[in-house]
Amino acid sequence: MLPKKYRLPAKNFQRVYKNGTKVRGRYGMLVFSKNEENNRNLNTPSAFINKNPRFGFVVSKKIGNAVVRHRFTRILRNISLEAIRDFKLNGNPIQIQYVAFEFCDDYSTVKEEFYKQMEFIFK
Repeated sequence: MLPKKYRLPAKNFQRVYKNGTKVRGRYGMLVFSKNEENNRNLNTPSAFINKNPRFGFVVSKKIGNAVVRHRFTRILRNISLEAIRDFKLNGNPIQIQYVAFEFCDDYSTVKEEFYKQMEFIFK
């Protein structure tokens, strides 16, 4: 399970998709955006400003039934937790949304594509 501090709130999905940088892959598209919430509330104490990356996942009904969609979401959650560690994203207030196009049950294949997209964003 993805800890709450790393989850993208539902109200931010539209904003990230509309204003973010998109990197398309075979199984899905990674949408990257800087966290704008931190810039809006300048009077908020620094202890309350979220300095963690936020991840959100969109898996369409076109991919399959509920079991298949949830399996793919679980794979993406695990990959995003590893990406936080591998790319040293803690303390980096970014928002990342993954929009899935096609189902892939192979963890290593999805991880490889996800990491390629992350590397493209952080060049």
